[in-house]
Amino acid sequence: MGLKLEVRVAGERAPVLERAWQALSVELGIGYESDTARLTLSVLGGVVDLPPRAQMQFHVRRRRGPAEVVGHLFHSSGVRGSSRDGAVTISASAIDPASALNLTRTTNWDGGPLSSFVAAIAERAGLAAVIDPALGRRVLAPRPQIGMSDRVFLSSLVERLGGRLVIQEDRLIVADASAPQTASGASLSPVTVDLASGAWIDWSREDTNVITRAEAAYTGSDGVTVGVIGAGAGDAVDRLPGMFSTPAEASATAGRIVQDALAKQDVLNVTTGLRLDATPLAPLGVRGAVPSGFAGDLSIVAVRHEIGRRAATTTITARPIQAVAIDPLPADEPAGVGPSALGAATSQRAPVRLGIVRRVAAAHPAALRSAHTNWEFLDTTIETLRREDKPEHRLRWGYNCKRGDCSHLSRDAIAYYLGAGGDPNGSTDVEIIDIISASTSPADAAPAWTDVTADTLRRGAVGRWKYPRT
Repeated sequence: MGLKLEVRVAGERAPVLERAWQALSVELGIGYESDTARLTLSVLGGVVDLPPRAQMQFHVRRRRGPAEVVGHLFHSSGVRGSSRDGAVTISASAIDPASALNLTRTTNWDGGPLSSFVAAIAERAGLAAVIDPALGRRVLAPRPQIGMSDRVFLSSLVERLGGRLVIQEDRLIVADASAPQTASGASLSPVTVDLASGAWIDWSREDTNVITRAEAAYTGSDGVTVGVIGAGAGDAVDRLPGMFSTPAEASATAGRIVQDALAKQDVLNVTTGLRLDATPLAPLGVRGAVPSGFAGDLSIVAVRHEIGRRAATTTITARPIQAVAIDPLPADEPAGVGPSALGAATSQRAPVRLGIVRRVAAAHPAALRSAHTNWEFLDTTIETLRREDKPEHRLRWGYNCKRGDCSHLSRDAIAYYLGAGGDPNGSTDVEIIDIISASTSPADAAPAWTDVTADTLRRGAVGRWKYPRT
């Protein structure tokens, strides 16, 4: 049975667009910033008169069934057409009602319950705060917000406590990441995938370059080097070099590397016929011939709809609700007692994050090759570390002032702040990590992780911490 598309622009039906549509794809992620839509039309002359940034909403129904909303509200962000074949594509992105959340700020926060942080940020963004009661009561220590947007800062707090930040129209929601409902109590019906029944037609597991276990540490001429075995890429041995004071310290670092890899490995993609009730955050159950690694509960993280005139599919992406925790994060300290977000001065070395550098290099090869002339690779790597590393490390990553001169930043090295909390800008209490080998030779440039702190000191120079870059 064929499908019928209803398009509403500024709340009104748009019959011209409905008659001309050929295909629609809508991708919904957690929060509004990742939601996108593409509508393809067949129009005589290849011209569509659509107001700039028109608000759009899509409804799909079978010829004799009720209409179901696909996605949320979208702004048309571009219209491209061709008079030769009469094809027109309308690109749209989800309306972000909270652009104020993306402004970079520097603020010192007093300690208190998470609900006080959320309420203050929601108020200045003009949003209503909806907070899971159990999460809202968690007490946080005082901490700085240095050069971070409210969205990034609040996300880091919420995720550390096992929650998830969701922005929906006029609401800022803090929900329990493992709960089958939003913080407001709205029920999220579980989705069950039964591969054996044949109703669900495809699935795949993404597990490329997954590190499964740590090899015994061995002592070399330059200290202790940890070797780990990677699975998914021909079981090749992947050496992760590092300078450690003791084998025990090296083993602990290996354990953290293993945890980081395992926490990201379980991503399940399932494609099926039209099904519009799969919602991000909802629990996903899978029956049938699935990999053994997916025995636990899964939570939907994205839903993508591909819709043509007569048929449609939905691809659901899910991950385990409970991530692997070999080295669990410490609980937050009560207000007024513990250190700031940067923590107390640390005696440990910077954690080895060669895997993140390699991942950024693989995604941005041109930026790596041109790192000696532009900032794209270094900027992307530092922002990835500050977003994806453990909470106790994230804010310690920054730029290195070359030979201590903050008007001249390194293009191939980053800095890790070792000191106590507060504003670390200008501090020389840093570890300097070279992340690009042969940075001035585009053909030979490669991701690296080399501690050059001692070499810098031997040359009579120092490193100095800076963030943001400008």
